[in-house]
Amino acid sequence: MRELVAGREWFHSWSRGHHAGIDDTPAKLNWLDFPESLKGKSVLDVGSYDGYFAFGSERRGAARVVASDKRCWEPVGLAYWRGFDVAHWALGSKVEKRLISVEYISPASVGKFDVVLFLGVPHHTQDPMRYLRHMFRVCSETLIIETHTDGNDYDEPMMVFYLDDGLLPEGRPERRSVQFLGSERSPHAPPSKAAVPNAAEAPAVCRRGRR
Repeated sequence: MRELVAGREWFHSWSRGHHAGIDDTPAKLNWLDFPESLKGKSVLDVGSYDGYFAFGSERRGAARVVASDKRCWEPVGLAYWRGFDVAHWALGSKVEKRLISVEYISPASVGKFDVVLFLGVPHHTQDPMRYLRHMFRVCSETLIIETHTDGNDYDEPMMVFYLDDGLLPEGRPERRSVQFLGSERSPHAPPSKAAVPNAAEAPAVCRRGRR
């Protein structure tokens, strides 16, 4: 097992053993106010990557957990499902695995779930509200969202559109970005790779995603 764990670079950090990934994942449980118990709940973890939150939901008593991803399970570098498979085997997990893009998630394709986890995904698209609409359609109770924010030195609600490749691994924006006030994308905005709100705009993005 040690050879399997050491044989790849991980994104998620795990409390099992001494392995640490790029992301300080356990710390997120506190500031996400992650439920202590999910007993009897059905959970969909979208953008599961190495599966930390999917397996964590299973440990918290969820009756059914489905982990889905596409972008991060393509066989390129870190973005590969091998980490999920290793953790799944090591934990003796019953979490279900679905290779599916966010754009194709719907009640017809995956069903509906009591709890939907949408963590670290919205900032990877130029239209986060479209992604959120997909999440609300498959969520019957609780949707937990995590995303990067930018432009927080502005008090007015605004969106920041990245013109390059979105975010660097550290979560910092790429060199070129353009900012627009308000929730609506300006018709004059250039093509972008990704978009994130500032802290003042994030609640409005979530509300618009429910429409």
